[in-house]
Amino acid sequence: MKRTVKTTTSAEAVSSATNPRKRPRVAEARLSELLTAAADVFIEQGFDKASLREIAERAGASKATLYGRFPNKESLFTAVLKHRMDLITDEMTMETIDLSEPLDVCLTRFGIGLLEIALTDTQIAIIRTISNVSGRIPALGEQFYRMGTLLSLKTLSGYLRAKQEQGELSSDEQAELMAQQFITLSIDSLLYRKLLGIAGRQTRKDRTAQVAHAVKMFLRCYAPKTPDRANVGSKL
Repeated sequence: MKRTVKTTTSAEAVSSATNPRKRPRVAEARLSELLTAAADVFIEQGFDKASLREIAERAGASKATLYGRFPNKESLFTAVLKHRMDLITDEMTMETIDLSEPLDVCLTRFGIGLLEIALTDTQIAIIRTISNVSGRIPALGEQFYRMGTLLSLKTLSGYLRAKQEQGELSSDEQAELMAQQFITLSIDSLLYRKLLGIAGRQTRKDRTAQVAHAVKMFLRCYAPKTPDRANVGSKL
């Protein structure tokens, strides 16, 4: 019986790591590692003291590679902020909100989600880092607000507007203002104390209680003033 030997070209012998179709994923993972290392350095040393040399060493990259992607420290820090916010806001979009859910259930989940993000040690450290330099570099503060707070406001206001159209919320107020007030009720007290370092140990029970109170107050203000809704806030 004659055996047929299949020859392998050099292209077929290329490993999966160098497969052009896989290069974007490899590059994306490498960039994520670099930005994670950069975030660690910025948090540990502050924006002013952080050096691109240290970041390159932590990431196992050359300075040439780092400068090739980010011409200065501001652009790198902005990329770090975007990477951080992308990781934690993927679930805070209108596409992930179920409009058929009870209003109080959805608001509670949204509020707890915000607190889970805002009160992490990493997030607090990033806010402090930005606060230290935003007076001199306002663009960094603006970027953080746009990628984090503003996204949350847009998502929540879109949801509240839909609930106004369904008749579950009063249409007398702007949805954007209502969203801002709910977020303030949900996170400001705990976040402020955390930033000052006087919050102590906060449990999930504490966060749930804070949001439950926020939902109760919010619905007392904005639930339609009809007989069947008169006691909606007191039942939560």
